[in-house]
Amino acid sequence: MFKARIIKNRKLSNGDLFAVLNLLDYSTTYLLITTGGEELMPLGATVIEGHGMLGLLLYKLIVTLVVIFCSKRLFTESLWSLLNGAFAGVVVWNNIGLFLSVFF
Repeated sequence: MFKARIIKNRKLSNGDLFAVLNLLDYSTTYLLITTGGEELMPLGATVIEGHGMLGLLLYKLIVTLVVIFCSKRLFTESLWSLLNGAFAGVVVWNNIGLFLSVFF
């Protein structure tokens, strides 16, 4: 029988949180678009028009990896807070849009 190991007091690194928020952004964007919504970010809309949702996923993965790689020496704690706060806001905005599309 296997036992699960629980890691106590482990918190996500800034890069991990950034990756999770980007995947949540993609997921909520995907749900919004499949329910009749649209991508508001011009570059994202261009990628979707040219390559579909798979193209957007690849674009987001590449940008996320580049940001995490470049951040090792360039980002301060306050810059990470700004970046992750902005993406958290985008995810909240997308969820509001999903909620409204379901009920209205």
